[in-house]
Amino acid sequence: MWWLRLLALNYRSGYMKEDKIKMISKSKKIRNTVSLYRYICVTLLSLFLLPGLSYTANAGEQIFVFSTKNANQNTQTRALTTIKSRLSRAGFFVRDNVSLLSSIGIVADSPKAFVLRRSETLAQLVGNSTLIFVDSTIIDAELSRELRMSAELYSTASNSFLTSWSVPNTILTIPNDCSQACSNGLLADEAERMADTLGASLVQLLQRPTGASDLNGNTIAILDVEIIDFTNAEVMQLVDLMRNEFPGFVDITRVQSSGPRYRMLYHTSADLQKLGTWVDISLEEIGLKIDTDVQRIITEKRIDIRRIDPATSKGSTGNTLKYN
Repeated sequence: MWWLRLLALNYRSGYMKEDKIKMISKSKKIRNTVSLYRYICVTLLSLFLLPGLSYTANAGEQIFVFSTKNANQNTQTRALTTIKSRLSRAGFFVRDNVSLLSSIGIVADSPKAFVLRRSETLAQLVGNSTLIFVDSTIIDAELSRELRMSAELYSTASNSFLTSWSVPNTILTIPNDCSQACSNGLLADEAERMADTLGASLVQLLQRPTGASDLNGNTIAILDVEIIDFTNAEVMQLVDLMRNEFPGFVDITRVQSSGPRYRMLYHTSADLQKLGTWVDISLEEIGLKIDTDVQRIITEKRIDIRRIDPATSKGSTGNTLKYN
């Protein structure tokens, strides 16, 4: 009977191996299915999240670019497109929403004065923005054209002038055998080159503008404000007072919040000495005392406000009975 037992054992062993192979195959199929599922999920998340992250990174600075003149349509279009491209590549959020602007009456040939009158309405729709007006002027001579290009910047936050910039004028000699189409093409090429130079200068101004002034001629200072170890409620109260009650306020940009640190660029035409006094009054108003609860430092370029940790405070009242 030993051979019957051996046959049964071999059959049983073969069945177990086959079953094991089936289990391994099934396990591989499950792992492949899970991997495919994870890949699909990651891909879908990337498609949905990455555009949102890109938008958030660029949404810090809203910019609208307009032309102040309609002398040469091709030259104007090339110049505006180049400047917008420069600003976009630098990370600024350049708005080009025709339907949005037309909803408040702003069209391609709207005068600068009209756009500025509508800036408050525009701010209500999209928030604070910078308006850039590009002026491209062509002066005709007998065998040449002089091209001038400049830009003016306005803030919808304060409805005021921020600064201006221009590039060197260019005199373009037109060949005798150059037709009108040829002349327009040469002008458009030169306008694009000048616009690229102007756009690069505007990027520098917007990243760290200096020398700007308001309509009354007062210099606008841009201060790096850092608030440390405040509660969210205290930060909101202080920033609200600085925005809505401080005279000379122009704008707040580059807001960053990370842990206990809150940072922003504060644009103001106020006297810095007065600004320090107003900050002290505001801190008192929200229940914080200078040199007891908070430490405040103001320089020409920076405001540093941080809560004092009682555990790290130095000094004592001393023995007034012994030493008086």
